[in-house]
Amino acid sequence: MGESKTKTLLRGTRAILSYRRERDLLIKQVTSIIAKLQTRPQGSDLVEITLNIGSLSMQANKVKWASENLTVEAKDMRYVTSQPYPDFFDKVIPKRCVQLSAVSKHYYHALVTHALHPIKRIEEIERTAAVDLHVSLANLTHS
Repeated sequence: MGESKTKTLLRGTRAILSYRRERDLLIKQVTSIIAKLQTRPQGSDLVEITLNIGSLSMQANKVKWASENLTVEAKDMRYVTSQPYPDFFDKVIPKRCVQLSAVSKHYYHALVTHALHPIKRIEEIERTAAVDLHVSLANLTHS
């Protein structure tokens, strides 16, 4: 026997709120990291940013999972059905999250390598990391 409409509505609403919370947290983290990278951090600040970039991958996965959960729990709700693409939460958002995760892993490894064996062109790496994270953020928020 199927669930009541109230339970379905509550589960869908919970899924939407979870997705929004995780997405907003990811956007805030990426924006903060970009701002810090643009200040050309040194020493312990660079280590902190490296760790924050490493954590972006997990947060991107949380957004991906919350997005995929929307297609199950809130599939008939207006928030899901009114999106510009048919598979917006099922395919588009997860793909953007995977891209952001890949970018963050790449720069995490580059910055960890710098911490172990200093690289002369670290400013260039920081600059390109900020640009690539900005592009990934734009892709995620303007999908």
